[in-house]
Amino acid sequence: MDEQVAGNVLSWVVEDQRAIGYWIGKDFWGQDVATRALSAFLQVAMQRPLYAHIAANNLGSIKVLEECGLARTGGAE
Repeated sequence: MDEQVAGNVLSWVVEDQRAIGYWIGKDFWGQDVATRALSAFLQVAMQRPLYAHIAANNLGSIKVLEECGLARTGGAE
């Protein structure tokens, strides 16, 4: 099997808020990789609430977050 790294998911603390982020290589866009990776991460990273900051025009990332059950609290409207 030819295994490749598709991207990463990470978490860090900023001003007492637990942030999450991810990066997926363009070759893997549209293949549900980000949604599956973030869903798996959320199963083991149990601290809540979590915060993600995204650009309002990044519709793919907005969709990933919503499919993983995260709700908008402002900004990307």
